[in-house]
Amino acid sequence: MPNLLDKAWQRSTKCVGDHHCVEVSDRSGVVGLRNSQRPEVALMLPKAAWHALLDGIVAGEFD
Repeated sequence: MPNLLDKAWQRSTKCVGDHHCVEVSDRSGVVGLRNSQRPEVALMLPKAAWHALLDGIVAGEFD
């Protein structure tokens, strides 16, 4: 299990201030996704699933 509280997380450029920012971490074989206000909880996705999620966002599948 990866250390979810380490410094290897990047914040979204859309984040303003310190309030409920999306953070992402690229780890060997998986991508972590978490809320900056709850850093102890993260969704860990295989890289293929992460790329499928991004493709769906760009395509407007979640609008």
